[in-house]
Amino acid sequence: MSTGRPCKHCRPPAEIEPLGFQADFTAAEHELILRGFQPDEMEQKWSVCCDGDWVYFCRSWTRFMIFALRLERTPSGARVADSLVSRDAKQYRSTDLDHDRRLVRELIDGWLLSPD
Repeated sequence: MSTGRPCKHCRPPAEIEPLGFQADFTAAEHELILRGFQPDEMEQKWSVCCDGDWVYFCRSWTRFMIFALRLERTPSGARVADSLVSRDAKQYRSTDLDHDRRLVRELIDGWLLSPD
């Protein structure tokens, strides 16, 4: 399973696992996601960047890539066609897929789709 080429500032993990994250986005939400997110405060611990169809969620301090989503365009916007999570224990300790899926949803809603 290939994630393409991660954004130049992200450090890919040695091990990955399918995340099984599913979501559909409107065209407007898809555009917001493609903008990504770069932190401007230390408390913002994530950066999000896009490369082609892939969206990468990286820890802002370490640049470790934790999550990757591949978006596929649909007539109404986009959907998640593939999703991966780091299983490199040196970079990310979680092994709970349900927790990981919730965290990705929170990051999307809180950082990418938030009007702030």
